[in-house]
Formats: sequence, C-alpha cells, structure tokens
Amino acid sequence: MKADNSKPRVLAVIVNYEGAQMTLAALESLLEQSISAEIRIVVIDNASSDADAQALNVGVGGRASVVRFETNRGYAAACNAASQLAAEAGIPYVLWLNNDLLLESGSIETMLVRLEAAQGAAAVGAVTVDFETGARVLGAGMDLSFWRGEVRHRHAGVAVAQLPEAPYQVDVVLATCVLVKISALRVIGGMDESYFMYAEDVDWAIRARQAGFGLEIVPAARARHAGARSSSPQAQVRLILRNRVRMMRARAGPATQAAFIAYFVLGKLPAYTVARLVPRFGLRAGLGLAMESLSWNVRDALRRRRWRLRATDQVIPRI
Repeated sequence: MKADNSKPRVLAVIVNYEGAQMTLAALESLLEQSISAEIRIVVIDNASSDADAQALNVGVGGRASVVRFETNRGYAAACNAASQLAAEAGIPYVLWLNNDLLLESGSIETMLVRLEAAQGAAAVGAVTVDFETGARVLGAGMDLSFWRGEVRHRHAGVAVAQLPEAPYQVDVVLATCVLVKISALRVIGGMDESYFMYAEDVDWAIRARQAGFGLEIVPAARARHAGARSSSPQAQVRLILRNRVRMMRARAGPATQAAFIAYFVLGKLPAYTVARLVPRFGLRAGLGLAMESLSWNVRDALRRRRWRLRATDQVIPRI
C-alpha cells in the first residue's frame, strides 16, 4: 500500500469474529492496494475466543491496530466505533469492511476519487463478486421496495464485463465494503446497533437518503466476497427475517406498516417458508424460523407497550 507522509485521509476497519485467517487475508489485500492517500487500519475483534484473538494479534503484527471488544456487539457497533475513531482523529473518510473478502487492485483509490468528487453522496460502495474467480457479480448496490421491506441486489448473477462503467445511484449500499464521509455521518448518525447484524445497512441507507444524501456504486471497485461466514445458516435466516420486520417498525409510517404486514404475513412469509425454509431446514425448523420473525417482534412490542419503534428504542451513536 503506497502512502505519503500526510495526515491519514481514510480509516479502514476490518471486523473480525472467530475468523482470524480470513481477516488476515483481507488485511493483506488492503495492504496491497496502491493509493495516493495515507490510510490508518484498525481491526476490531468482536470478542472472539482467546485462540482466535491470539492468532489475529500475531498475524497482524504492527501493520494495523487491533481493538478487542469484551462482548460480541455486532457488525454495526464495530463500524461505529471505527467511525468515531476517525472523527476524533480528524480523518475525513471511514472504510467499513467485512473480513471475508479480498479487495481487487485499485479499488480503494477508485472509491476515494469518486467520493471526493461526489458532493452530495454520503458513501460509495464496491461491487461484490464471487470469491473464486471474481467474474460473476454477487451484488452491485440494492434497490429498496419500501412497503415490502425488500431489497434487490442490482446485477446479481451477471458477468462483471456486463456492469456499467460509470458510477450510479442506488437506494442501499451494502456495508460489506463501503467508503463513508465522516461529515455525512455527523448528520445521519452511525448504524443502529440494536439490529446486531443484518439490515443495519438498509436502515442506515434509508436515514441517509431521508437526510438528503446520495449513495453510489463504483463498478470499477470490486471485492471478492466469500459471504455468510459470520453466523450459522439458521442464525442468519433468523436475524434477517426478524430484522426485516423490526426495520419496518422503526422506519415506516402506519399506512406503509399495515401494507407491509399484510404482504409479509399473508404472502411473502408463507411462500418463503414453503419454497426455501422447509426444503433447507426441515418442516419443524423451517416453520419455527418463519414464526420467530413475527413472535420476536410481537414480544418486543409487548415489552415496550408499543409496536412502532421510537428513536429512544434504537442505538444510533452520534459521530
């Protein structure tokens, strides 16, 4: 990684949980980037086992700072902590990175050049591609159907050669690999830590756009993404479904929530259970995962004595 002796322009964070070897590979790909600006790198460990933490510390050496949380606080909390470090140090950009990816050459410089030029943008994201070959697109930003609470990955499954050349606006940038302006975070706030994992980036994107900011994808910036390595398949599905409902409780108005609940309960959830959950997990486990997405939110609403989530129910740090 080429750097000058000026003040760092980017703080890059890699979030680790029981994945030291993947994290070290991601770190290597970051260090190999050729970039004109100075970068400070922080690895935040979400309370991994002592063995994994030791392997991480040994592997990192003096090439990055390592911050270890005492408890697993989730992806959003780690990214927020890094954003706060950047703000306190006067670093204008923070790069949020999953640990299960490898950055392709020149990606960070390409993102930085675009974000510095895009006056109205809060963040720019990279295209994620398949881990093995880098030839197939996994996601290139997301479109949001708000009343359905659904996101759709742009260009998913297409060849990289078919991507548009120019940066373009999207509803949501996946927090897997995204470069964010600290000045925008001061207005929007960080990601809501109460999601723990999954949907926190969608929630943040909604708030960013409501605050008047744009979000862009830079097709020339790419990251090979292994994906779904931070949790078990059951835990992943459980959190995704639960947080989808939770997000609508926090962000949608009464009419939109009513439309969403009717669609989700009567249409999407039964169809998804039959087509995906039961074949993958079996009848009992599949039905259980489907019902838990609703039952968790009902229990949470009863505990709070209201369905709609207020600002005080969220964990959104000011940066």
